[in-house]
Amino acid sequence: MGEGMAKFVLKEIKTMEDWEEYIDVVNTTWITGTLRLAETLVGETLPEYSLIHAMASLHQKRHTIHSCYEDITEIPKKKIYWPKEMWSKYVKKIEDLQYDEVNSIKAVQLVNEMVTNVLSHVEGSLDFTSKIQDPGVFRIYARLQLMSIGELALCYNNIQVFRTDLKIRAEVKKKICNQTITMACVRCFLRYFLSHEVHGEEQ
Repeated sequence: MGEGMAKFVLKEIKTMEDWEEYIDVVNTTWITGTLRLAETLVGETLPEYSLIHAMASLHQKRHTIHSCYEDITEIPKKKIYWPKEMWSKYVKKIEDLQYDEVNSIKAVQLVNEMVTNVLSHVEGSLDFTSKIQDPGVFRIYARLQLMSIGELALCYNNIQVFRTDLKIRAEVKKKICNQTITMACVRCFLRYFLSHEVHGEEQ
């Protein structure tokens, strides 16, 4: 994992293939490692690799979208993990999407394209969670999954991705942590995200 991450310290994420490789190095490896630990400690059975990858992609790609404001405003400037192949269709510099009202429509279109890409992993990630047998391990991944999906709902069609540190409302986070026990709970929260406002505190 460390060797793979070191590769991306200097390497720009230009293509969708670069992005997928980065996700695989960072999060698929991490989730596989935590599952193997759970296998040793509580006898958890590892789901197939494709489902692990779907869960990892959902979580890490969501993080990439959500952290854009921090990445483009922090000094010294941080690395941008959005694939250039995608954002360069809209602007020459990704920073141009931040406060340029002329580009506001393009900014929203880009965010929506990014979120739509991530949503392709939801079905696989739900299959992943449904296969976790140990209740404690299930809660860890189900909460992680729901936080990711909730943040995607928050970011979709939202220009503020580029302008502030968006957060899910604290009471929503608390409900996810306290009430996510079974797959039925997961489905209830998914319906909630489809029908309720999840926008929350901004910094």
